[in-house]
Amino acid sequence: MTVDILAELKRRTADLHRGIEAVVPLMAPALTLEQYAEYLGRLYPFYSAVEARLAAITGLRSAVPDLDARWKTEILARDLRALGKLPEDDMDLSLVPELHSVPQALGCLYVLEGSTLGAQILIRSVHGTLGREVEDKTGFLAGYGENTAFRWRQLSGCLVSYLTGANDRETAVIAARATFMDLHEWLVRGQRLHQYEGEFAVR
Repeated sequence: MTVDILAELKRRTADLHRGIEAVVPLMAPALTLEQYAEYLGRLYPFYSAVEARLAAITGLRSAVPDLDARWKTEILARDLRALGKLPEDDMDLSLVPELHSVPQALGCLYVLEGSTLGAQILIRSVHGTLGREVEDKTGFLAGYGENTAFRWRQLSGCLVSYLTGANDRETAVIAARATFMDLHEWLVRGQRLHQYEGEFAVR
């Protein structure tokens, strides 16, 4: 029986995908510029650490030829600087998925690049709420612009071509779930810290 790895990844990460959506504040009608900047600031250290691990995996560039064009860390940094924020990359590395093999990396990339595809909805909401305040400050959400869907299809093709064995497919699914879980925990922890600092500041 032929296994559709993309359908398998989608099915087995659906619950975690919904969990991420619940902690992303960008669709809120009352979104402020400060909240937008704070959210990007929380993402930056996670992407910085994950992309460093991905870049170190031998063989990944053979599986994903345009890998180096998919990095988001510097784009996040540019957005943050435009928002008057300094990118900070200190984080608990226990909240970064363990990535040692190409199948693990592909599972992780499924999550990261899927987020880039989904951000096409978020950017419209952010622009609709914040308008000119975020002009030239949404590079991360913009992804690959009009080529975003095409780049997603390219990555999907890489997953299908590489993940042909049952063990590799299972490894990719486990890594995708771990990426979702770690990102969720990192966002929630950052949200709690931000709320605590806000409460402390008004005392």
